[in-house]
Amino acid sequence: MKIINKVVNIFVALCLLLSLSVNAYSDVNLDTSADTSIQIPEKYFYNSGIDSASELKQFFDELKIDIASNNKQGVAAKISYPISIRISKERVLSVKTRADFIAHYDEIINQQVKDAVSKQDFNEIRGYSSGVRIGRGVIWIGAISLGNDDPAKIKIYAINNRSLKRITGTATE
Repeated sequence: MKIINKVVNIFVALCLLLSLSVNAYSDVNLDTSADTSIQIPEKYFYNSGIDSASELKQFFDELKIDIASNNKQGVAAKISYPISIRISKERVLSVKTRADFIAHYDEIINQQVKDAVSKQDFNEIRGYSSGVRIGRGVIWIGAISLGNDDPAKIKIYAINNRSLKRITGTATE
């Protein structure tokens, strides 16, 4: 009987300690839905040519804000020129300068691109040897260097803004 009493007393004491520790942390916000931290290793995108995950995160966060706020100049500054963008089945837009990009912004950054960027969680971005894709390949980002002495800069090098449906191996609009 004494052993049972000791076990019960220890159990009660443990429960009391547990309840005190839970009360001590009751003011802590446990909501992680708006988590903006980087949960991937810093060198995760190394094989994509991007040395720093935190640098890519900064670029991605700025891109998200620029697109959401319709900041055409901000998005244009993130593009590697020249860039060719297929606008429709028959039309490829060759964009050579920031001014060209801004003039055709609404054609290039259509709703599909806006949705892909706004819904993309940074911690779910994957890197490939050809770069980093946003929204299942709607936007491709890479480290672009203009010469031997020019340090590589993170830039958008492809935008796939057409909605394609695959039907028996052929693409249709």
